[in-house]
Amino acid sequence: MKPQHKITLIYFLVGALWILLSDITIEWLFELGKIDQLTYHQSIKGLIFVGLTAVMLYFLIKHYYDQLANRLKELEKLNEELRVKSAELESSNKDLEQFAYVASHDLQEPLRMISGFLKLLEKYTHKELDEKAVQYIQFGLDGAERMKGVILNLLEYAKIGKTAYVYESIHVEKVLNDIWQVQQNNMGNKEAELVFKNLPVISTYKIPFTLTLQNLISNALKYKLPKQKIIISFTVEERDREWLFMVKDNGVGIAREDFESIFQPFLRLRNDDVVSGSGMGLAIVKKNVELMGGRVWLESEVGVGSTFYFTIKKV
Repeated sequence: MKPQHKITLIYFLVGALWILLSDITIEWLFELGKIDQLTYHQSIKGLIFVGLTAVMLYFLIKHYYDQLANRLKELEKLNEELRVKSAELESSNKDLEQFAYVASHDLQEPLRMISGFLKLLEKYTHKELDEKAVQYIQFGLDGAERMKGVILNLLEYAKIGKTAYVYESIHVEKVLNDIWQVQQNNMGNKEAELVFKNLPVISTYKIPFTLTLQNLISNALKYKLPKQKIIISFTVEERDREWLFMVKDNGVGIAREDFESIFQPFLRLRNDDVVSGSGMGLAIVKKNVELMGGRVWLESEVGVGSTFYFTIKKV
């Protein structure tokens, strides 16, 4: 029996029983005579009323269930379309990642040849070339080095998620100190300070976690204000189901309109013309954080600095 039929039948039976039982009660309490005719007519009226309202209730409920059934069909159709689109997108992403991996891998060999021959040219003809020619060779070598960085970052981005990582116990302070030591060796004359305390031991994928911190700290060192000491603050907050990490700097800052697009591959900010890089750092951060079951976002003010937040799920 359909739900609308059940509800209507129950309503009718309850209403009818109430009318009949109330009539019997009235007859029992009062003297017979005219009261029996009165209760008879009242019963007829009551039954007619219950019948009419039961019919009306039936059609109202039927209309509601028809609408609900139509909505469910629409929802199933939309879910099926979403599944198809999701499968197409996943396939497309896999194809793009495979293309990026193969292309970047195959590009390394010709790039090595270009860089190698330029170095040989500089070595064996250095005395025969004028200053302008030597400068042009150096431009070529610098360009090859930057292209190498782009290719390596593209390879790194394409490989994220392809490796079967295992959860490890990670001393966050040790990872951070190792990264900072490497960054200090590459900073040159930049004056910088990393501030942190009471860092925990967490369980997650070590390589994605390390790459995430490495890229965020590298960005904080790159995008500094002129003639200002770089101060990077790193804090961790434990939550019920996740760890929240915060990397704060006092650098150039990021405009609000760039908050979403900044995590896209190869995107560079408006002030990136003075800073070398591939534009892949934050895209790598986002992909690694999502691999660890978290999310990443930021707060920033131009000329004041930025704070990057990312979470990692507890295991």
